[in-house]
Amino acid sequence: MSQADHGVKTWQVLAQHEAAQGNWYDAVEDLSQSLGLLPLAARKERADILALRGRYSLLNHAYNAAREDWAQALSLAPKEPAIIRSLARLHLLGPPEHRDPHTALGLIAGSAADPNPNPEDLMILGIAQVRLGRYEQGLSTLEKVADSPTTRPHTARAIVGSEVRSTGPTF
Repeated sequence: MSQADHGVKTWQVLAQHEAAQGNWYDAVEDLSQSLGLLPLAARKERADILALRGRYSLLNHAYNAAREDWAQALSLAPKEPAIIRSLARLHLLGPPEHRDPHTALGLIAGSAADPNPNPEDLMILGIAQVRLGRYEQGLSTLEKVADSPTTRPHTARAIVGSEVRSTGPTF
């Protein structure tokens, strides 16, 4: 293992330790150090670190930083489902100033159109459809995953219910 590789791994281990203690700011800083040691050509590794740094930033309530990290990670690994979901969720469920259901829909539509889509992708799609005023389409999409334990359907229904009550028609 080269000295640079050792440094990258050391900063990642330090970040994990800080995260385990809930020190999100320090975990983000440690991952930033790790990124600084990686060559630009290490696209997959950089995307993985950026995705994790985005998660830690989100947990630290640094929503702009999370969005930027996930967007950069997605540019390096454009088909990575976890990164797509993270960024789409932020655009749907993050603070109001970060919500953009059109962007979320654009991010998740390809994954949700897969012949065997991940239930979480369908949940994100359904919420995006409701947030865009496509209530029947969104509820229909959410019904497809209502029995899936991975989608937390009660949370989705609560979000959809409040959205429909506050901006849409009465069913």
